[in-house]
Amino acid sequence: MRKLFALLALVLGVVSCQNDPEGFGANVGGEQVTNVTVALPELTRASSTAGAITNVDLTGDYTIRYIFQVYNSDFTESKAQQVKYSDDASVSFPVRLVPGRDYNFVVWADIVENANPVDGVKCADLHYNTADLKAISLNNTWEAMDETRDAYTVSQLIKDFKGTEGYTLTLKRPFAKLRVITTDMAELLGLELENATVTYSTPHYNAFNALDSEVVGDSKNRNIEHKDYTIKAYAEDSETNKVLFTDYFFAKDDVVKFNMSVAMSDGKSVDRSFTTDIPVKRNYLTTLIGDILTEGNNITVEVEEGFDNNVTDKPWYVEYFSGVKNETIVLDETGIYIFNNLTINADPAVLVKAPAEAVIDLQGTVSFKGKQGIVVQDGAKLTINGVAETRAAERAGKLIVEATEGSAIGGNSITINNLAGLTAKAGNVEGAFGIGAIDAEVVINNTKIDYVSGAFVQPLCINDPKYGKSEPEGGAAIGGKKVTIDGVELVKAEGGSKSAAIGNRYWQNTEVIIKNSTLGDVFGGNASAAIGGSRYAGDAKHNVKILIENSTITNAVGGQFGAGIGSGYDTHCNQQNFTATNDIVIKNSTITAKGGKYAPGIGTGFHSAYLTGSITESTIVSVAGDEVWYKGEYTTAQNLGYGIVDPAREFQGENANVTFTVDGVVIPSPVVNASYVTVYSAEELQAALDGAKDGDNLIRFGANIAGNATIKQADKKNILLDGCGYEFDGTLYIHGSSRYTGAETLNIANVNFKSDVAKWFIDSNSTAQAERYAHNVTIKNCTFTSEAADNSVAVCGARFRQAYTVTFKDCKATNTFYMAWFTGCSNLTVEDCEVINNEEGITFGPCNKSVIKNSKIEADLYGVRYEATTSYEHNITIDGCELKSFIPVSVRYIKAGTNKPINVAFSGTNTLTKGGLYDVAFCANEYKSGVAPEIATGEWTISGDENYTVFPKQWIVTNEAELQAAITNATAEFSTISFGADITGNAYIAQREGIDLVIDGCDKKFDGGFIVDGKNRSTGTDKVLFQNINFYTETTGALTFISCPGTYNGEKERYSHYVTIDNCTFSAKELSENVGAINAQKTYHLKVTNCEASNLHSLLQVQSCDNDVTIENVKAINCKNGISVGNTAFPTIRGAEIKVKGYGVRGDADASRGALKLTDMNIEAAFPIAIRKVNTNGYSVALDGTNTLTTSNTYQIVFTSNSDEAVLEDPTGTYTLTGAEGMKVFPVRPAAKVGSTEYLTIDEAIAAWTNNTTLTLLDNVTLSDVVTIKSTEHHILDLGTYTLTAAEGKNAFEITACGTGAAERYAITINADATNPGSINAGSKAIVYYDYSKGTAAGADDRPIIKINGGVFNASTASWGTAGIYFKGGSKARQAATLNISGGEFYCSINGQSKSKMIISGGLFHYSVGSQGDSTANRLISGGTFKTLGFMTADSNNTKFWFGTSMANSNVGLYINDDDYLVVGGAPITDFGDKFAAKATNPTKWSSYLQYSSAATNGLYYTNAEMAIKKHGEANVVLK
Repeated sequence: MRKLFALLALVLGVVSCQNDPEGFGANVGGEQVTNVTVALPELTRASSTAGAITNVDLTGDYTIRYIFQVYNSDFTESKAQQVKYSDDASVSFPVRLVPGRDYNFVVWADIVENANPVDGVKCADLHYNTADLKAISLNNTWEAMDETRDAYTVSQLIKDFKGTEGYTLTLKRPFAKLRVITTDMAELLGLELENATVTYSTPHYNAFNALDSEVVGDSKNRNIEHKDYTIKAYAEDSETNKVLFTDYFFAKDDVVKFNMSVAMSDGKSVDRSFTTDIPVKRNYLTTLIGDILTEGNNITVEVEEGFDNNVTDKPWYVEYFSGVKNETIVLDETGIYIFNNLTINADPAVLVKAPAEAVIDLQGTVSFKGKQGIVVQDGAKLTINGVAETRAAERAGKLIVEATEGSAIGGNSITINNLAGLTAKAGNVEGAFGIGAIDAEVVINNTKIDYVSGAFVQPLCINDPKYGKSEPEGGAAIGGKKVTIDGVELVKAEGGSKSAAIGNRYWQNTEVIIKNSTLGDVFGGNASAAIGGSRYAGDAKHNVKILIENSTITNAVGGQFGAGIGSGYDTHCNQQNFTATNDIVIKNSTITAKGGKYAPGIGTGFHSAYLTGSITESTIVSVAGDEVWYKGEYTTAQNLGYGIVDPAREFQGENANVTFTVDGVVIPSPVVNASYVTVYSAEELQAALDGAKDGDNLIRFGANIAGNATIKQADKKNILLDGCGYEFDGTLYIHGSSRYTGAETLNIANVNFKSDVAKWFIDSNSTAQAERYAHNVTIKNCTFTSEAADNSVAVCGARFRQAYTVTFKDCKATNTFYMAWFTGCSNLTVEDCEVINNEEGITFGPCNKSVIKNSKIEADLYGVRYEATTSYEHNITIDGCELKSFIPVSVRYIKAGTNKPINVAFSGTNTLTKGGLYDVAFCANEYKSGVAPEIATGEWTISGDENYTVFPKQWIVTNEAELQAAITNATAEFSTISFGADITGNAYIAQREGIDLVIDGCDKKFDGGFIVDGKNRSTGTDKVLFQNINFYTETTGALTFISCPGTYNGEKERYSHYVTIDNCTFSAKELSENVGAINAQKTYHLKVTNCEASNLHSLLQVQSCDNDVTIENVKAINCKNGISVGNTAFPTIRGAEIKVKGYGVRGDADASRGALKLTDMNIEAAFPIAIRKVNTNGYSVALDGTNTLTTSNTYQIVFTSNSDEAVLEDPTGTYTLTGAEGMKVFPVRPAAKVGSTEYLTIDEAIAAWTNNTTLTLLDNVTLSDVVTIKSTEHHILDLGTYTLTAAEGKNAFEITACGTGAAERYAITINADATNPGSINAGSKAIVYYDYSKGTAAGADDRPIIKINGGVFNASTASWGTAGIYFKGGSKARQAATLNISGGEFYCSINGQSKSKMIISGGLFHYSVGSQGDSTANRLISGGTFKTLGFMTADSNNTKFWFGTSMANSNVGLYINDDDYLVVGGAPITDFGDKFAAKATNPTKWSSYLQYSSAATNGLYYTNAEMAIKKHGEANVVLK
C-alpha cells in the first residue's frame, strides 16, 4: 500500500483528447479538447527536508486537491476552476481551447481532509481560501510542524496553443520553509523535550496571487506565535540530532527573526533568541542547525532550493560565529556570515577565499588580533555590514582589527557599510594597508571610523631627510586604485611611510571620492598627501584623481614633501606632460588642509607641476608647509596650488592650458624666482643687499667671504641669501626697520659661519628705532663653528632682540659660546639643529613663544635657558630633543610680582642628561655649578615632566643643613625632598596643614634621627612619607631613626598623623639594643610597608596609636625583638618575616582598643606572639592566611596577665583567638563543649556527643573524619561564631537510616549566632548527607528531620547526584528525610531525591534548590531568597509542591529583586507600591513552578524593570 510520496515537482502533461468540451463561448467548432495530466513521483521516507507529499499519509485522513484554471492572455477572462482529488500519482483535466491563441494555465495543489466529492462539489478548504486564485489567503489557525500546510503552484503563459502538442509545467511552492535542528541531544543526560513555543518578531505576508506568482496582502503581521506546539518526529532524528521546528509561510526574498522556548522534562525551559537576519526565500528550505539546547552560538544557517536533500546549489550560505576563536575563520562560500560579539586571535583572523563573495553581517563588538587581520584573496570579494536590529540603514556594530605583521583588512574588493565603529591598524610590514591594497576598490558607506592606519606610520623622512628613499615602505590607511567614502565620520587616519592616508602608496595610481562625509585628522605618510597620491614612479606615469563633495575635512596634513590634498613627491623631477596627472575637484565643502615641507595645503607635492580641477562653493583654508623655499632658482610653494618645483626640469610651457581654478579664478602656474646674483666678497654682498628690488632677491655666494654685511628689511623685498656651502667669517647685521608686521621674508641658507675671534655671526641686537624688529627670518642648513682654543671664547651663533618669527632649521653649532640668544622675541622655532661642545646652549629670555624640536644640544652650563619677564607670558615647547649639560633646562629669575607665568611643556620623546642634581630647574636665582637653587616664587607651570627631576617639584639635598632647610621651606606644591648623597645628622619635621611631605632617600644612607611633630593635631590631614632611605649607624648609643613622640616638649608635639614609612632599611654595624628603627606614640594613621630592620632593638615600637595602623611586608632579622603594637587600636600586620631573640609580635590586651590582626606571618622567636596585660575582657587576636610560628619554648602564642611576656600567668580577662588551629597556646583553651563539659579537641567532644545533647563550638575546628549520626537519635550543633571544617575530601555529617517509624523525628539541628553566625565548610562534599539505601532500615519507615536554623554553609554546588545538602529517600513512601530550613546563607546546592520532603521558611540560597517526592513527602516554601530552583516534584492536584504555608494556599508574596533572586515571604503582592517597577504577566518564564504561587494570579513583580523585560519580553511586562 502506498503511504508516502515526495513531490520534487508537479509535472503537468498536456495531450490531445476528444471529449468533455468546455470553452469561453467562442466558436465551438474551432476549438480543440486537451487533457492536463498531473504526475507525482514516489518516495518512501518522511523527511523534514521534503514537504507534504512526503510527510502526509494520503491513505488516511488527507488527500491532494488539484485546482486547474485557464485564463486568456491578459487574465481578463477565465474558464471555471476544475478540481480533482486523488491519492494517485496522476490526474487529468479535460479542457477545450481554440488553437493559435495565447492562454495562461494556472494550477494550485494543496492538502485537504479526505472526502469524496459529490456532484462535482469539492472538499472544503483546509488551510487556504482558494475561491479566487488571485488572492489565496490563510483560512484557519496557523500551526507549527504541520506538513499539511504545504502547497504547490504554477502560472505559465502558453503561446500559440496547439492541441496536438504536449506541454510540461513545473510546480513550485509559494512558500519558504523554515526548520530548526539541534545537534546536542546526547548532552541532555536523560532529559526529554515536552513542547516548544516560537514567536516571530518579523512580519509575514497574508496571501498569494497564483496568477502572477507574487505574495499579496500586508506584511506587517508581527508577533505570530506558535505556542506550546508538539515537537514531532522526522527521519533525521537521531541520538544526537532532533528537528525542533518546521514552518511554512508565504515569502519572496525576505528575512525572519524569532524567539524559541523549548520546555524540558525537568520543568525548566531553554530559551534562544534568533535576532540575526535569517534569509528565507520562496521555494527554498532554510535550515538552522547547531547546539541549540546547550549553547546559544555556533548555529549554521543553510538555504536550499526545492526542499531536496540532493540539491548542491546554495544561493545563500550563512554561518554564525560568536565568542572567542583561536583559529582562522575561512569564508569560502558566497553568502552571509554573521559575526556576533566575536574575538579572533589567529593569523590571519579571517580568510576570504576566491572566488567567494562573502558578506559579514556584524553585530556587537568584533575584534581581530593577529599577524594579519582580514585577508581577501585575489578574485574574492568582501562586504562588511553593521547590522541593526531593525535592519534599517543605521550604524551598528563595532569592528576592531589590529594586525602586527600585515594589513588589517587587506584585499582588492572591500565594501563596508553602516558600522558604528571601525578601527583598522596595519602591522609594520612592507605594503600593509589599514583597509585595501594597491589595486583595490574600497567602498565605505555610512560608517564611523575611529582610527585607521597603514604600516610604518611616519610623516617625516628620518633615515634620508633629503630624498626619503631609504624610509620604510608602508601602506595607506584606506587605499587602492579607487576609494569611495560616502556618509562617513572619520576621527583619525594615518598613512604609512611613503603612503597617503586616503589614496595609495608610492608609484601607484589612485582615485578618491569623498561625499557627504566628515573627516577629522588625516595625516599623510612621508612623501605623500594626506588625501591623494604618494611618490611618483620613475616614468612619472602616476595619476591622482580626487573628488570631494558636500563634506567637511577639519585637518588634512600632508607628510613631508606631500600636499595636504593632492599629490606626493616626485624624487625623479620628471617633466610631467600629461603622463602624470593630478586632478582635484572640490564642491560645496569645508576644508582645512596643510601641506608638508615644500608643499601646499591643496595641490601638488614637491617637484610636481601638473594640476587640473576646480574648487567651487566651498570654504577652504589651505596652508603650505612650514618650509616653502628650497634653494636657488626654485619656485616658492604656494598655499593653494603648486609645491616647490624646478622650472628647468618640471614645468612645461606647453601645459599652459592645464589650469586649476577656485570659483572660476585660475591659480597661477609656478613662477621662476627672480634672477640671482653671485657675490665673492663682503663688498659685493653688501652691494647686492643694497640693490634688492621688490619680489624675491636671490643672492648666492661664489666663494668664501670675510667681513661684515648689513641686511635692511624693506617692504615687498624678499631676501634669499644662499651660501652655497661657502664659509663666512664676519657678522651679518639684520635691521628690521621697526616693521614687526612686515610681510617680507629673509632666508639665510647653506652658510658655513666660521671664526676664531669673539663675535656674533648673526646680529640683530640693536634697539635703535631704525634697526630693531627683525621679522620673518629663517636660518636653514647653516653651521656655526668656533676655531678658538676652547668654547669660553665668545664666538657666538646668533643674537636676536625684539625680533618676530625667527626659525633655525637644520643648523649646527660647534665649540661656540652659544648657538643663539633671544631677548624680547616672539614666535621662535629651533628645529632639527645640533649643538656640540658649547659653553652654553640656547637662551630664550625673556620671550613670548618658543619651540625647540628634534634638536640635540651638548653644552657645559645649560642646554636650554629661559628667563622670566614682566612683559608677557612665555610658552615654551620642547619636543623630541636630546639635551646634555649641567642643567639641561634652566628657567631663571622667577620671583613673585616680577614676572608673568612661564610655561614649559615637554612633548614627544626627550632625553635629558644632567651633570648636576636636576633635569629642569625653576629658580629665583640662576642655578649653576657651585650655586644652590633658590625656590621660584613667581608663577610657572610644567607638563610632560613625569620622567624628569624638576626643582622645586623635587628638592634634592646633600647634607643635614640642606635637608633641614628643604623641610622648613617646603610648600604645598613643592614638598618632595630627595637625597643627592649620603647624609649624617638629624632633622625635625613640624607637620603643617596642606603640606604633604615626601622624604625620598633615593637609596642613599642616613645616619641620624627624624622627629615628626604632629603639632597636637589628631585630625590633621597632611602627610609625611619616608621612602627609599637606608638608615644606618655605627653608634652604640641611644638612637631612634624615626620618632613620632607622644610627648616631646610638654605634649605639644604629639598626635603625628598620616605617617608612612615605605621601602626603607634600618641597620647597625653590629647588634645594638640601644638603637631602634621606628617609635610612634599617639600617632594617627601609621603605615609601615616593605621595610627591614637588622642588628637593632626592634623594627617598630608603637603605643596608644589610633586609626589604620598597618604593617605590611616587613622584616626584622637578628634583632632583640620584632614589633610591639602596645595598646594601639586595631593594628594589622601582614606578610612579616621576623627572626629575633625575644618576642616576635607583642600587644597589650586593652579590649577598648580593639583587635590584633595577623596574616601570613613567619616568626622565629622565643615568644612568636605575646599578648600581655590580659586583665580586661574582649581583646581578640585573629590569624589568617599561612602562618609559621617557630619557638624554642613550649608555646607559640602566649596570653598572660603579667606585664612581662616571659612571665606566664593565667589571664584574668577574657579574649578570643581565631586561626590558630593546631598551635600551642598558653593558656590551653577548649575546642568545644558538650553540655557544660569542655573538651580540648573536637574529636573528644564528638565522642561525648550523645543523643539529645548539644555540641557547642568554642573555637574554629577541623574534623578528622566524617561524623556519623543515627536517624533514631537527635544531635544538636551550635556553631556560635566559629567555623567547622570537614575532613579533607569527606562529608561533614552523614545520617544513617536506622528506621524511625512512620512518624517524623529530629536527627540533627544546626544553630548559629544570630549576629555573627558561624559556618560549616565541606569543600566539594556535603555538609549533611542522607541516603536511605545506605542505612540499616531494611525497608522500614525512616523519617529523620534535618533542621537548620542559621549559619553559613559552603559545600558542593552540584545539582544532581550529590549536593551541599543531599537527602535521598527510598523507593516507598515514608522512607525519606525531611529538610526543614528556617534561616542561614547557603553557598551550596540542595538536592532531595526519591521520596524526599522539604520545608523552607527562610534563608538565602545562592545555588540550586530542588527536591523529588510525593504527596507524603511534599515541598513547601513560605520564605527565603533563591537564585534558582532545581527540579521539584509537583502535580495538578496541588499535593506535592506549593509556595505558601500549606498546600494550595497561596498566602505568601513573591517578587524578583535587583540581583535577579526570587524573594518569598510576606503577604501576597497585588500592586506596585513604592518598591516595584514592573510586573510580568507570564511568571512561569522565570520558573515553571511559579504556577503554584500567588504570582500565577497576581503576576510576578520586579524591582528592576529592565530585568523584567529582558526575561519575560516587553509584551509580557506591565510597567509601574
